[in-house]
Amino acid sequence: MFYDAHLHGGMFPDLGHLLKKLKQEEIAPLLVGTTLEESLNTLASLSSLQVKPYVFVGVHPWYLNAKGVNLELLQKCYASGMVTGIGECGLDKRIDTDMRLQEDALRLQLSFAKEHHLCVNLHVRNAHEPLKQILRNYQGACRGFIHNFTFSYEVARDYLDLGYKLSVGFHLLKTTQKMVDVLKKVGVSSLVLESDADYLHSGQYDASSLKKCHAILAKILNLDNLMLCNSLENNIKEITGC
Repeated sequence: MFYDAHLHGGMFPDLGHLLKKLKQEEIAPLLVGTTLEESLNTLASLSSLQVKPYVFVGVHPWYLNAKGVNLELLQKCYASGMVTGIGECGLDKRIDTDMRLQEDALRLQLSFAKEHHLCVNLHVRNAHEPLKQILRNYQGACRGFIHNFTFSYEVARDYLDLGYKLSVGFHLLKTTQKMVDVLKKVGVSSLVLESDADYLHSGQYDASSLKKCHAILAKILNLDNLMLCNSLENNIKEITGC
């Protein structure tokens, strides 16, 4: 079984068709949200389909507005009984949204995760220091995945020390020697694999791309495919608790 640790299922026009395709390809998805309204729609669709994949609900920094995070909607998502974690949430210094608003929204979502013993799926661009500073306040109480891992070993080590796994994806298709060296240093026990597919930018889900990334990662880490599959599955279950 393959695992896709970061998939924007709620952005696809037909979630049922997507999940059917994933099942055929033997890929278990971790569905992440961008807004709470989208997250509620995803949960409603999953309920009607009578399937229970890993589901993360939350507000992506790109979709934050001046009102921040609607705690009532977040509670409503959680009340579905289908929520695995919170996300995609995080910090992004490349967008115009005020950093104070982003940080407040992140703290609220981390606090909710802490209160309900949920893991998180985190976005970060050009904001490692403020993100790490906030995460230190939740160390031991929050765990999760750092989405779109492409950074240095020193930064990676800080996240690992805080209790997070590193989620690596399509950048494996154009791997640099620097990235290869970092992946070897962090090791398989610290990694998960993702597509970051969202339909809007990716089009229809391409299972072959995830599997190519899996093969490349196996080669980098000098593991056979089955051993890598088992290791990545264990890493997912370690964070999600299920």
